[in-house]
Amino acid sequence: MAAGKYSFTVEQGNTVDFDIQWTDSGSNKIDLAGYEAAMNIKTEYGGTVILTLTSSIGNDYTAVRNKSGSAFLSVSGSGDCDTPTASGSLGVYLGYTNTSASTLSNDEYLYDIELTNTANEKRTRLVEGTIYVAKAVTTVDPT
Repeated sequence: MAAGKYSFTVEQGNTVDFDIQWTDSGSNKIDLAGYEAAMNIKTEYGGTVILTLTSSIGNDYTAVRNKSGSAFLSVSGSGDCDTPTASGSLGVYLGYTNTSASTLSNDEYLYDIELTNTANEKRTRLVEGTIYVAKAVTTVDPT
């Protein structure tokens, strides 16, 4: 199965927090128990890695959520990490310092998300696409 295509816009300096649902061809949710996830954001194919996000079952989502320097994937979804792995929910989280002008200075980047089944080492590219950056005019330093 080919990777899904999903492009989205990041507002520079804002927190990004959303879920991706993995389902089979019959729209049945894929259980993510035993999977690890990885995401790279790059300037271009074969280009410089700007940011890497990783996760696996057991990451304490609530302990790091809403912290400015956090960037990770959660194979048990976003929210309060109470979503069961059977929901097929993959949480994507980028704290606002990771979307700042110093990190995301270009207008667009490429990314993909891969899932690895730790039991059989099977890897699946779940989704890929372009991240568009909406440049900030106002920058607020919370310190």
